[in-house]
Amino acid sequence: MAEHTPAPTPHRAVYGFGFYLLFFTIFILYVMWALLPTESWGLHYLPDKYFAAYLPILLLMAMFIFEFFIYPGIGLAMTPNVDDMESVMDTTLLLRHVDVGQDTNLKNESLWTQVRWHKQLTPRKERKLLQNCSFCKGAHRLPAAHEQISTLRFLDLQDHSDNFN
Repeated sequence: MAEHTPAPTPHRAVYGFGFYLLFFTIFILYVMWALLPTESWGLHYLPDKYFAAYLPILLLMAMFIFEFFIYPGIGLAMTPNVDDMESVMDTTLLLRHVDVGQDTNLKNESLWTQVRWHKQLTPRKERKLLQNCSFCKGAHRLPAAHEQISTLRFLDLQDHSDNFN
């Protein structure tokens, strides 16, 4: 089976030229509708002329909203939490098939089951407030949201590395 490549093929050339002619014709008709007086030709059923400026502006605003709000929102929704194992290790790589032999595939599947088992068994760590801590010289408090920096370099991966070796 041939791979999907962006290289030019005869079918792509024909379709590309056809779409070029189609959109060039539509653009010429749009410019004629926007600039020429259609009332003198007896064409009373066309939309008003202000739509010639309104439709491109509406299209650009829709593209702006999608590009800067909807598309990043989809990306953020698909990002795993900082506490999840997927934020540190790509678990989809464990399921890739290697043509070396059957043992490698079984090993990858067993690693995947270990990851899923470990994820189900490990509850999220919850903070407990300690009273009279000797280090803090007083009662612990939960930090404010602007004080926390949740980066991956502060995660302790030592307890996870023993499960996957």
